[in-house]
Amino acid sequence: MKKYSLLILPIAIVLTGYGYWMGMSSTAKSGDLHLTFETTNSRLNIIAFGDYGTGQEDQFKVFAAAEEFCQKSELDAILLLGDNVYMDGVDSIHDPHWESVVRKPFSSPCLSTVPLLPILGNHDYKGNPDAQIEYSKVWNQWHMPHRFYSATFGDLLEVIALDTSYLDFCFDSTRCSGDFLVKRMREKSSRWQIAMGHHPAHVSLSKHKPGMVGRVLGRVTCGLDAYLGAHNHHLEHLKPKQCQETEYFISGAGGASLYPIKSRHEDSLFGLSTFGFLHIEASKESITYAFFNQENKLLYRYDPLRIASKD
Repeated sequence: MKKYSLLILPIAIVLTGYGYWMGMSSTAKSGDLHLTFETTNSRLNIIAFGDYGTGQEDQFKVFAAAEEFCQKSELDAILLLGDNVYMDGVDSIHDPHWESVVRKPFSSPCLSTVPLLPILGNHDYKGNPDAQIEYSKVWNQWHMPHRFYSATFGDLLEVIALDTSYLDFCFDSTRCSGDFLVKRMREKSSRWQIAMGHHPAHVSLSKHKPGMVGRVLGRVTCGLDAYLGAHNHHLEHLKPKQCQETEYFISGAGGASLYPIKSRHEDSLFGLSTFGFLHIEASKESITYAFFNQENKLLYRYDPLRIASKD
């Protein structure tokens, strides 16, 4: 009987948690969980940033830098790491914030042509998260089929998009974000595989600590080529000693007020509290990562096969 009681407790915890998440997390779907972007390019260019949707001057400065970058480098996608609309998300697909905070900043000549791959952040959950998913049917540049999904670019790169506000496990990869990640990692077929979530797995001491979600993310994302997070409003690259095969980036400086880095993490290779974005360049031979500020100046570049460089 004692043996069975030991089994009942974790099962009960899982089932209770599953019921809670299913009641709180978004359940909307606007398309298939697996997006495919055909590409004939031998080299992919992608930028990523989160915590951007304020409609204020600093957001527009970051977007101006992204537009300049876009015109020089043919972008294949923009990864939006959550908190797409401050402070309380959107109410519906007709919310006026869509125009002022999202569509207007992306209306510049080059950015308006690039596929957007968004995920939900904690501020997005303060509104109607289903509306952000359903907006994929309204605007063909906006690709968010569910609260978690994947996107592949030929056979070069797979991006796994997670809902880290509700990082759940229920033994069903069609229902729970954590299970979806594990399944995609197990079935990897692209040359490179990265995941993105609003919350970081590892981060220097700032306004937000990783907490339990960060500890879980640190375990389940180990083995990817990279994990991209935001939530903390700065730029950072970490390479944890316990997971040397995975790069961890924070790109949460898309326009919301910056948070100072109070104390650098021992595994932090680069960290700066400034507005900007992360650039990822991938080919069959290599993948590199670089941070640019809102003046479009290169701040830091990292090639896992070589060494890091800072300007």
